[in-house]
Amino acid sequence: MRKWNRFTLIELLVVIAIIAILAAMLLPALNQARMKAKDTKCLSNWKQIGYGFHAYADDFNSFIPKFEAGTDEIPAYAKWQDRLLQYVSPSVKLVYNNSFVNAKIFACPSQPLELSTNIGKHYGMNYYAWSSGLTPPRAFFKRVRRPAERMLASDQERSNSNSYYTGRGSLSDPQLSSDGVGGRHLNSRGTNLLFGDLHAVAWQIVQIPGAPWENYLWGQNLRD
Repeated sequence: MRKWNRFTLIELLVVIAIIAILAAMLLPALNQARMKAKDTKCLSNWKQIGYGFHAYADDFNSFIPKFEAGTDEIPAYAKWQDRLLQYVSPSVKLVYNNSFVNAKIFACPSQPLELSTNIGKHYGMNYYAWSSGLTPPRAFFKRVRRPAERMLASDQERSNSNSYYTGRGSLSDPQLSSDGVGGRHLNSRGTNLLFGDLHAVAWQIVQIPGAPWENYLWGQNLRD
């Protein structure tokens, strides 16, 4: 007679408990790895966008694109991302403002909303990089003396409906401030920034100066 070995109910429950414990131990590490991968992908996006800025400036006498076109331009209200399309995603054609939503490079992988329903809220441009306050726009790549210290663009918080930002935003909840950079990296307390020398880096929100007019990072005087 063959003797069958069977698990008892207690043994089965012990095995299930061990699996549950192992899963609980591994899940945070897996989530951390997933977040790190998204952070890295976003930085890669920014480096490519940086090359797009530079290529655009080569064609326009060192000027970078305005954050949003006016009514008299074609297409009207085109965002800075639209202007960079031909340089960073030539397969996507500029047909109207917000054509850039069809280019994945402008979609942050850590942003919870789809780009098509969240226009202008993934990546934003530093308002003061294009026009230093009330002064006329500047030829950015000719005028900036310390480009490695000048913020050109960065992640943008999700409640901002513009294609640019004018301040650091909230420290208590970086993702919900109405006018600032977006905190969705570094455990939701950091952001990825693109600088004038085209390097991209992750910063904690608290590292970003809160007063645009008093810090070179924002761009009060491009000659400084």
